Amino acid sequence: LIPAIYRHLLRQWNRSHPSESSNEAKQRLVHNNLLYKIYLPAYLLATCADWLQGPYKYALYSSYGYTQRDIAHLFVAGYGSGMVLGSIVGGLADQYGRKKLCLCYCLCYMFSVSMKHCKNFYMLLLGRV
Repeated sequence: LIPAIYRHLLRQWNRSHPSESSNEAKQRLVHNNLLYKIYLPAYLLATCADWLQGPYKYALYSSYGYTQRDIAHLFVAGYGSGMVLGSIVGGLADQYGRKKLCLCYCLCYMFSVSMKHCKNFYMLLLGRV
């Protein structure tokens, strides 16, 4: 749904700026097509894969013997940190470069996944943040 809204907004923006030269409009069209064909499918696949983990994470935490309240704290910590850090990452990407931040994200995600093998609550909490 979000990519469809994004695409619609881009189309509206392109229609509202007819004063651009045809060269600039062609470059923008090529850029937008690359975004639709390369970035958005990969983003959607990664997002769907991440969303599919939710029930399994709950089952994993439950198998470790944690109560529903403890599991709720882990989930809230994960989503809360995503909300806070997600608003900061854009500026960091502009400052340090997107490639470096993508590599940093991969390392952080590997750490997060490895923390799921620990049964200690605080290690699980660290992995969620």
